Amino acid sequence: IIITLFVGFGVGFIADRTLQSGTISDQAAQIQKLQSQIEKAKKFFPPLPQDSRSIFGTVKEVRVDTIVVEITLLNPFDESPQTRTVKITSETKIVRNERKDPTAYQREIAEFQKNIQAQSPNSPKVRIPSPNEFIQESAKISDIAVGQQISIAANENISDKEAFTAATIVILPTLTQGAIPQ
Repeated sequence: IIITLFVGFGVGFIADRTLQSGTISDQAAQIQKLQSQIEKAKKFFPPLPQDSRSIFGTVKEVRVDTIVVEITLLNPFDESPQTRTVKITSETKIVRNERKDPTAYQREIAEFQKNIQAQSPNSPKVRIPSPNEFIQESAKISDIAVGQQISIAANENISDKEAFTAATIVILPTLTQGAIPQ
């Protein structure tokens, strides 16, 4: 019985080693195939900017003079840091975007379209500013809360920085806040 166990164990061990060596070459071929498919997929996304001065993301933590933001990566091949620490100074401008009253905004759109149509084709074109759906109100760091969506701009290239100083922070409205009726 003991000899049979040793023989069975030895045959199993040798068979396992043989199968593993075949598996390694199969795995290498699969990895190479996947890498080739990834390179093809990368062609469907625009190239990543070399100089980025703004990010968009969700607030994960608010401290005395910094916030931690998880950014939204639009390109799955972007290897930029996904979590950023943003320093806020007395120079940082913080604003909150609030949606305008939907009826007032619709009136502004109608007035804008009327003004565009009223321009004579032969007269020089005057730039008529388009209506903005939002009103910007001043805000403070205490107005920033965990879970909010924010946009952050800096005065330097922040594409690969994990920490930087914000020049401007815009607190964005929630999707349900002031939604325009259909």
